[in-house]
Amino acid sequence: MPKFDEAKYLDRFITVVQYADRLHYQKIFCPECEIASLHYVKKQKIAPYFSSNRNIEHDEDCQHYHEQISPQLLKELSTSELAEDRERFNFLINSGLESALRQMLKNLGNKKTKLTDSEVDLGRSIVSNDGKSIKEAIRRVHITNIRKQDNLAGEYMIIYGNAETKLSTRELINKATGEKFFSGMVTFKSNNSLYFSVLLKSWQLPHFEERKIPINVRFAVFGQLKSPEKKYLNLTIRLVEDFRFLPF
Repeated sequence: MPKFDEAKYLDRFITVVQYADRLHYQKIFCPECEIASLHYVKKQKIAPYFSSNRNIEHDEDCQHYHEQISPQLLKELSTSELAEDRERFNFLINSGLESALRQMLKNLGNKKTKLTDSEVDLGRSIVSNDGKSIKEAIRRVHITNIRKQDNLAGEYMIIYGNAETKLSTRELINKATGEKFFSGMVTFKSNNSLYFSVLLKSWQLPHFEERKIPINVRFAVFGQLKSPEKKYLNLTIRLVEDFRFLPF
């Protein structure tokens, strides 16, 4: 069963430490879907944590409803040249992005089930070579939690949440050819704090400019997290379509 560092309690989120400091608490729930009940686990020689009873107690759009694909397997799929691996990789990304946005809408009381015109079948399963149905999910991290964990650099993941975005560009010079080109960066802020940036290659920049991203968005983005310096977190994306958003 998945472990949780925080839980939804009434109208706020609480940490394991905050929960342990109180004697009488009401029910606590999954911080992502806010449906599955959690319980406090305390064992010898192990730091206390929250846990849920069964995956199926979570909402179907919650990442914890499915088995989380391992970081190593995800990296292998990202570099594989096999057609079935590429299909599996793309499906995991598309379904994860759509589910993340839909879950955020559900938590607001919006039961909308189709977010875009894309024909993404979120109900189907990936079928393995042995014919067994596989339900998998890419790890999702809320924007406010990416700086709370030390083991995320270099990992592929989906970051989601509410943010204030800003697109900026700069002109650079290719040292080998002397040609000028532009690169871009989309910064993501929440509660006036900068959490991470998406770095854009020159060929990605025009597509982002055409999309005219609103300042305030609910978003989900897939990429690989980089940390060149401790105070900066950058996410590199493979495709422009791996960034999905809904304006407030």
